[in-house]
Amino acid sequence: MNWKAMAIDGPGGSGKSTLAGQLAKDLGAEIISMDSFLLPPTNYRLSAIAKNYDLDRFAHEVIDPIVLGEPIKYQAADLKTGTMKTVKVPAGKPVIVDGIYSFEVRFREAYDFSIFVHAKRETLLHRGMSNQDGLGSWLDKWLVGEETYLEAQSPMSAATLILDGSLPTPTSAQVMEMLSLRLAQQV
Repeated sequence: MNWKAMAIDGPGGSGKSTLAGQLAKDLGAEIISMDSFLLPPTNYRLSAIAKNYDLDRFAHEVIDPIVLGEPIKYQAADLKTGTMKTVKVPAGKPVIVDGIYSFEVRFREAYDFSIFVHAKRETLLHRGMSNQDGLGSWLDKWLVGEETYLEAQSPMSAATLILDGSLPTPTSAQVMEMLSLRLAQQV
């Protein structure tokens, strides 16, 4: 299957990054993490959705080049050091955009397809607790925004493929076969 960009969306702790890493390795794609567009707490916006993400910068630096078929050049935020690093992706290299808000309504047309990874709330909370240095940051700052986004924009219902992240991750070949079947059904 020929493709240039896919989104892997879903709530924190669902298994998006695990799937993205596997697919990128097996398919020779570049991962662009939505976490590269996190804002420092002093720059949070008033929005209920993605208040801690710079979605305008993401649109300009990633989505626009995808749509235009141009090389991608973006600034990846490192919130631990407070620095930015320039990342370049050559034109034509397939990209996997990994993270919550990657399939936000205004970005959907840029992707060839999308995958939504979900899991039971208990699983998400358990994984969130085990993956966070300061659990409060995810529960207090991110969970409400994620839930608002998932309800308001329904990325799960618009996704090409839905996977249960509490189950073992399917192989890349299985994922691509499922995507091919779903795309063929949509034609």
